[in-house]
Amino acid sequence: MVHGVVNYLFHDIEIKYYPPKTVKEAIIRGDATKKFVRQVIENHYPDVKFKNEDESDAFAVGLCWLIKNKKIKWKKKLKSKKETNTERD
Repeated sequence: MVHGVVNYLFHDIEIKYYPPKTVKEAIIRGDATKKFVRQVIENHYPDVKFKNEDESDAFAVGLCWLIKNKKIKWKKKLKSKKETNTERD
């Protein structure tokens, strides 16, 4: 029922879906772990503090939209060798 109400209220708003890989590639070149994406965001925006992984994921998706729609200028960070060798999400 909630989905129906939300769909009714926001029927004229375009919904975008960004797969995790697209979000990560928008913020960092290539694949990265969620942890590394969060670290990059926190380094770029030191005043932003996330309470949990869901918050950092949501912020990353919003940031991806801003980058892809050229609303902000974003310089992608190259991954470190240590990050390249860590387990991927």
